[in-house]
Amino acid sequence: MRTSKCYTVGNPEQLKKQLLFWSQQFREIIFLDSNSKHNTNQKYSSYDSILAADAFTSIKTDYHNAFEDLKQYQQTTRDWIFGYMTYDLKNDVEALQSNNFDGLNFPDLFFFQPKKLFLLKGNQLEIQYLNMCDDEIEEDFSAIIQSQKWVTENESSIEIQQRISKENYIKKVSKMQEYIHRGDMYEANFCMEFLLKMPIYIHLKSLKS
Repeated sequence: MRTSKCYTVGNPEQLKKQLLFWSQQFREIIFLDSNSKHNTNQKYSSYDSILAADAFTSIKTDYHNAFEDLKQYQQTTRDWIFGYMTYDLKNDVEALQSNNFDGLNFPDLFFFQPKKLFLLKGNQLEIQYLNMCDDEIEEDFSAIIQSQKWVTENESSIEIQQRISKENYIKKVSKMQEYIHRGDMYEANFCMEFLLKMPIYIHLKSLKS
C-alpha cells in the first residue's frame, strides 16, 4: 500500500532537474519524461514526468525464461514496477546468440518496485511512498526543493563520453556499407555505449537517537 501527497510547484522544468539531482543518492532510479515542453500534441500521456527511486523489491535475470519470470514478479508485486528489457531477450524466443562487447554488464532484464514515486503533471506533483517509508515524504520534498543551488552550480559539469571514437565509428559504418553494397545484408543496427559523468549530490539525513 502507498501513501499519496500532492503539491503545487512553481517551476515544473526546474523541479525535473531537482528530482534528478536529488535521486543520485539511490542505487536504483528511473526517470521518464514525456518532453511535453516541446511536444504539446500528446494524446496518450498521463504524466509529464515520472521518477521512481529506491528499490523495495526487484527482479534481475538473464534471458533464460525471462518473460515468464517477469510475469510472475508482476503478479506477485501488484504495484508500480519500472525497468528495462535488453535486445538479448531475443535468445529466449529464437535460436539466436550474440557475443558483442559489453562494458556495462547489465542483466538482460531488470525491474524494480520503488519505495518512492514522483508523478508530475503540469504544476501538480503527486508523491507516492510505500507505507514503510511514508514518514519521509515531507523531509524528502524539502530536500528536493532546497537542491536548487546544487543544480545551478553543477549543470555545466555534466560530460558525455562515447565508447567508440568518431574515427573508429566512421570506419565501422563504412565496413557495413560495403556489406550492404555486396548484398551480404540489407539491414543492420549499430549501437554503442555512451557514458555520463556528472557530479554526485550526497543527501545526508540527521541521525536520530
